[in-house]
Amino acid sequence: MMVVVVVVVMMIQMMQMQSMLLLLLLLLLLMMIMMMMIMLLLLLLMMMMMMIMMMMMIMLLLLLLLLMMMMMMSTSRLMPFLFS
Repeated sequence: MMVVVVVVVMMIQMMQMQSMLLLLLLLLLLMMIMMMMIMLLLLLLMMMMMMIMMMMMIMLLLLLLLLMMMMMMSTSRLMPFLFS
């Protein structure tokens, strides 16, 4: 970001250039910054999605473990009746 600001200041100092060229360069710089921001936002979204997916997976695993425990408990309770 600081580099972009320095470049813009240098370009403003070099005003002997055509204003059109200056404007075009400034627009290009702005476009580059916008693209970088969008890319960063997309990366953040991807990270969030990954985190949510991981949480969902962990929740599913915990639910499966709970079900297994319940099944084990019920079978252990039923075992004496079955054997007697």
